Amino acid sequence: MPVPAFLNWRIIVAYNIREAKRILYGLKRKFGIPMLAIEDNGEVHDHTTGAIVPRYDETSLNRVIVLTESDTRSFIQDLAYITSNRNFTSGGLFNQGERVLIIDGEEAFIPTLQTHFEFHDEKWRVSEIDTILNNRGHLVKVIKIAGNPTVGS
Repeated sequence: MPVPAFLNWRIIVAYNIREAKRILYGLKRKFGIPMLAIEDNGEVHDHTTGAIVPRYDETSLNRVIVLTESDTRSFIQDLAYITSNRNFTSGGLFNQGERVLIIDGEEAFIPTLQTHFEFHDEKWRVSEIDTILNNRGHLVKVIKIAGNPTVGS
């Protein structure tokens, strides 16, 4: 007896989801590291002292897949070059580190653009977020923040 076409389609989708879970599990075992996710929740203003204190929510993630860092060289023109319209001024070159993180959907954590990640005593800011296969995971592109102290230090 032949199998109906709509049932075949469901079997294929279920197989693809199972295969993606298996691949994510293998990557987590090989490249996964524990990580701290810090969510920015605004500021609290103390009216007696006048201090403004930022509020953060910290979430500890068990295993996040961390891909290799890519350094890209960026150039920013000096403000004097833009305002004076002269060619004797120059700009500055700096290297900006970028990484891709893969967060499994089983972590029960959904990153936002206000999320910072900390690992290996470095702080990383989220620049792009994509979902993988019906929210089975998140593909997060992060940029290194240089010069900022981490929570642990």
